[in-house]
Amino acid sequence: MVYKPIMDFKRGINQNGLFLYQNYILSEGNLLLAKQKIKPTITIKVTNKLDILKSLDKLNINNKFIYGDHSSIAHYIENRYQEIRKTQEVEMKGFHR
Repeated sequence: MVYKPIMDFKRGINQNGLFLYQNYILSEGNLLLAKQKIKPTITIKVTNKLDILKSLDKLNINNKFIYGDHSSIAHYIENRYQEIRKTQEVEMKGFHR
């Protein structure tokens, strides 16, 4: 069963989540035991996480957009400022040579 909950808060709306609901029930005597085991059929190994995050950021999909709280926005701005400073430092080193 695929379950799409009604989301009325910004994070939920931005994540646009779908959930798979799977319940496996096993009976032992008079007891019903709910067990759930999900084994992936496909595993994706991500080796370029930073490149993916930068590409998503260009589309304005980032922690600032997803979470929307003041702390996440401030953290996003701080990270962007640090990236810009690093880029400027590298450019200045190349310029002085």
